[in-house]
Amino acid sequence: MLLERDTEELRGGIRRLRLVFENEAPSNFQMPGMVALRRHGRELLVTVESFHDNLVNEVERSTVAHVEAQGLGLEDLFIDLLGSHRVIARATP
Repeated sequence: MLLERDTEELRGGIRRLRLVFENEAPSNFQMPGMVALRRHGRELLVTVESFHDNLVNEVERSTVAHVEAQGLGLEDLFIDLLGSHRVIARATP
């Protein structure tokens, strides 16, 4: 379980991806490692647990969206892991 990890270990591998689409964001967006999802019109904020250096490019190619990776502070991290935006059944690779 994610919450059993050391705080620094958690923060090291988790990032928030901001995806901006030309039109409305897809309503059925899924990706491996996704732990939280927020939707705002053309924008998705996706928190992922297995971030790696090539992930931004991979997501841009597969979604045709502009993608930015953002670090998370502890408060945002715990809100995404425990809050109402968390993904109950996470996508698997």
